[in-house]
Amino acid sequence: MSRFMSRTRISTGRGAALAMALAIVAAALPARSSVQDPQPKPAEDPFERVDLEFRSMYGGGRAATLARLGPVIVVELDSLVLIRDGQRSEVKVVPPVYHRLKAVSHVPLALYVALAPYGEAPIDGPRLDRLRSFRAAITTLDGSLDGAEFDKDQRERARSLLGLSAAFLDGVLERKAYDPGELKALTRASGPVVLANARDAAKAQIDAYHAQMGRWQREIPGEEWARLRVVVMGPQMPRKHNVAVQYFAKLMDLGGESRRLVYAEELGGEPQALNLLATHELDGELSEAFFADRERMEIDLLGNAASVYLDGFDFAK
Repeated sequence: MSRFMSRTRISTGRGAALAMALAIVAAALPARSSVQDPQPKPAEDPFERVDLEFRSMYGGGRAATLARLGPVIVVELDSLVLIRDGQRSEVKVVPPVYHRLKAVSHVPLALYVALAPYGEAPIDGPRLDRLRSFRAAITTLDGSLDGAEFDKDQRERARSLLGLSAAFLDGVLERKAYDPGELKALTRASGPVVLANARDAAKAQIDAYHAQMGRWQREIPGEEWARLRVVVMGPQMPRKHNVAVQYFAKLMDLGGESRRLVYAEELGGEPQALNLLATHELDGELSEAFFADRERMEIDLLGNAASVYLDGFDFAK
């Protein structure tokens, strides 16, 4: 006999009998779950289900499309990445002189963005400290020009630009304010130098691309090279007239961006860029299969119908 039952017998009177009865009833009842029964699920939307299945199947088809593409070049910052036969080779190609020319050009640009957006209010506090620090950086940069591997013209342009910028900034720091006319004089004098640096930087970038692409081309059979695809990763602003897009369009005898030459704008990394490349290819195949027009899905599929409808749309109603 259990200790519980023994204690129950020791109790006296009606209370003991009632306790025994309640215990028997409680034991006969099913145990109450501490977890509430889940709410009934709403009926599945058959339209949504089919759409989700399509998206999943599209993702699988895109992965299969990417697996059979090749070779692929990914242009990412200073590097070229070759993806071929499941292997990935990355080479940093853009030379230091490119970045050094860019840094020199950024000096007057930095002064403009540090001053003009704020109007003509007096400069004090953190902004003044920041400008003093930048003035010291200009001095250090000027002292580094001889070791920058610049040619004579590049070095002279740099010294001239840094001198103009330093003299302007000295006046700003002394007055704790800037004169818009002086700032405009600086920017207009700097513009031709910035463009000359841009010219030399573009040349250095293209020469570096071509040297590496020549090495890879010598390793890859001609029939495989003819299937080359390129995806260029970059932000929105430099998309138009992009250096890498221009170079690879010439190399591959293309008119510009295409299914074989894709600009991956504002994407988070190489996998997303490759997915975009595969999307272009798969959508081209879909377009050909359904509409006998390989370019049809390069635009919004609803776009043509929308144009026709909007032509007669009454915006006043």
